[in-house]
Amino acid sequence: MVTLVIAILIPVLAWFTQWLNMKLMPQAGTEGDNSAMARQMNSMNTFMPVFSAFMCATFSMGIGIYWIVGAVVRCIQQVSINRRIGKMDPQQIAEEARTKAEVKAEKQKAKATFPAGSITESARVNMKKFDTRVQESAEADTAADDSSYAEAAPDSLMARAYRVRQFDEEKRKKK
Repeated sequence: MVTLVIAILIPVLAWFTQWLNMKLMPQAGTEGDNSAMARQMNSMNTFMPVFSAFMCATFSMGIGIYWIVGAVVRCIQQVSINRRIGKMDPQQIAEEARTKAEVKAEKQKAKATFPAGSITESARVNMKKFDTRVQESAEADTAADDSSYAEAAPDSLMARAYRVRQFDEEKRKKK
C-alpha cells in the first residue's frame, strides 16, 4: 500500500515541481503575443511537466526523486532571484553601467595617448640596440666561418667561397 502511494506521489510531485518551476520563470513577451515562438514556448511549458510525470511513472523512482529535488532547488533559486531583482531599480542599474563604461573609456584614452616624440625615441633606441646585436651576431658568425674555412680542403667549394668573400670584403674596404 505504501509503495503504491509513493509510486503515484512521485510522478505527481515531479509534475507539480516542474510546473511550479515553469511558472516562476519570467516569461518576457509571451503574454498576449500570438507569434509562433510564443505558442511554441507555451506548448513546451505545458508538455515538459507532463513528460516529467510520465518518465517518473515509467522509470525507477530514483529518476523521479532526482527531478523533484532538482526542481525544488531551482524553484528556491528562482524565488530568491526574483525577490532580489524586484528590489532593484532598472534606471539606477543603467546609470551605474553607463558610469562604469565612461570611466573605462577614459582609462583607455589615457593609456593610448603618449607624450610627443616618446614613441619615436623609444623606437630609435630599440633599433640601435637591435643593430648592435645584429652586428655582434654577424661578427661571431664570421669568426666561426673563418675557423671552418681554415679546416676545409684547399680545393673544396667551401675554401673557394671563402676566398670570394674575402675578395668582396677587400673591395668594400677600398670604397
